[in-house]
Amino acid sequence: MAAIPNAEYPLTAQCLSPSVTVLAWGSAPLTALIEHYPILAVRAMQMVTGRFVQLQNLYRELATLRVEQRIARALVRLTRQAGTPDQTGGTLIGIPLSRQHLADMTGTTLYTVSRTLSAWEQRGIVTSGRERVIVRNLEGLTALADDVPPRPSQAEPPPC
Repeated sequence: MAAIPNAEYPLTAQCLSPSVTVLAWGSAPLTALIEHYPILAVRAMQMVTGRFVQLQNLYRELATLRVEQRIARALVRLTRQAGTPDQTGGTLIGIPLSRQHLADMTGTTLYTVSRTLSAWEQRGIVTSGRERVIVRNLEGLTALADDVPPRPSQAEPPPC
């Protein structure tokens, strides 16, 4: 936004973990850099276009998908972006992620996220705790995100 005269940034940023350094560029230095290195403008446009596509996809998801799909898609995205192998064989989402954050990201309520994650924990798909989520079955989570019926190996065992 610094490259656009008189534009106000419509969002705020929040650190999810303690930070020592924050970097911000004003309009004048950014404009000078872009004038001196035009490739920066090209890269910035590519980045803005990518973010715009992400925003369109999120908007479509909010408007058209069931809440369970939205939660699953958010967790799949976060797993791919910030997932690290966990010592128990799952994939830890490597950023602090509360149930409220997940509710805010997916346009739903804390109650719905809690109920959904609890059901998925019982099925062995995820494990969640205080500001952490471990994906135990990415294939199963992806099937939920895509609204695909589970394969027989993912299906719940028949009732006794």
